[in-house]
This record gives sequence, C-alpha cells and structure tokens, in this order.
Amino acid sequence: MIVCAVSKEEVQSLLNFFNSHLSKSSRPQKHEGLDRKAFYHILHDTFNMTEDVFMDGVFKAFVKDNCGFISLNDWVDGMAIFLRGTLEEKMKFCFNIYDSNGDGFILKEEICHMMKHSLIPTLGGEDSEKSIKDLVDEVFKIMDCDRDNKISFEDFEQSVRKENLLLEAFGPCLPEQQGILNSDKQTSVFPF
Repeated sequence: MIVCAVSKEEVQSLLNFFNSHLSKSSRPQKHEGLDRKAFYHILHDTFNMTEDVFMDGVFKAFVKDNCGFISLNDWVDGMAIFLRGTLEEKMKFCFNIYDSNGDGFILKEEICHMMKHSLIPTLGGEDSEKSIKDLVDEVFKIMDCDRDNKISFEDFEQSVRKENLLLEAFGPCLPEQQGILNSDKQTSVFPF
C-alpha cells in the first residue's frame, strides 16, 4: 500500500511517461508493460543509474507478480515510492534490493557480489576485491545490531533511523535528488 501522496497531475505525468516508453519495450505485446531493457533505459537516461546489478534490483522491486514486465499499476506504485516514498517505504524498498536472494536477510556475500560488479571496474587494481570486502565488513559492524553476521530488516531499520545516509550504504537504489518531486513546493521536478 502506498503511503506517500502523489497528486492527480503527477499520476497523469507518470501514465504519460509510461505509455511513451512502451514503444521502446522489446516485448511483442507492448500493452503488457515495460520490459527490463526499456526500464533500464529509463533508469539510466532519466535517473543516471548506471550499475546493472542495482538496476536489476530496482526492476525486481517494481515487478509485483514475477511476470517479467512492469505493469501500469506496478509503475505508478513503484514510482510513488521511488520518488516520494516515506522513509519506511524507502527502507523496505532498499532492503529488498540488497536482500537479493529474498531470504529476509542481507548477507555479506550478497553485498560483496553486488559491489564487486559495480565497483571493481571503477576501482581497478588487484586490491579492489579486498577493498570491497573491507568496506562491507565495516558497514556490517555498524548495521548488524545483533551481531549475527547478517542484517535483518530490524537491523537495517534501526541503523537507518540513527543515520539516514545508511539507507543506500550498499549502493544506489533510489534516484538522485534532482529526479525527485519537491514536496515542499508541491511542484513536480519529474524530468517527464
């Protein structure tokens, strides 16, 4: 259930944007929704997301019925959280992306795998895998509140509430500020 408020005009803007991008979908039945490729283009072109592993996680977070495409309802619900979600909604959204195997816990191996695919090309060098492991170990020391070598949602929530910057501690799951609605002014800064 969506808690964040999205105006009628913003929903219409989301619908128009969705429909304009259906033509870029590679699915033969375009009326079904956005496929992974079209959605990746939106994340990249509109929100400057570039890491496939995180874009894949965002795609999975949007798709509600494992059908392989984002329906219109999934799009509106997902974008409402992605752009204007409450802290609680965003915590659940990010946690589900980091919990890539869906077992209810973030494990060091999951995060190392995600970061390995996103940071090693950037870092380069022989020590990059060790650097990633060291970084993950440090973040786990902060976020693994019950010291069981895995981060439950409760651990994640407690850590993020203490320090909001930890929301995306393991990589970018949400758009940068310029892609978000300015709720203070109640005006849309959607790029669409």
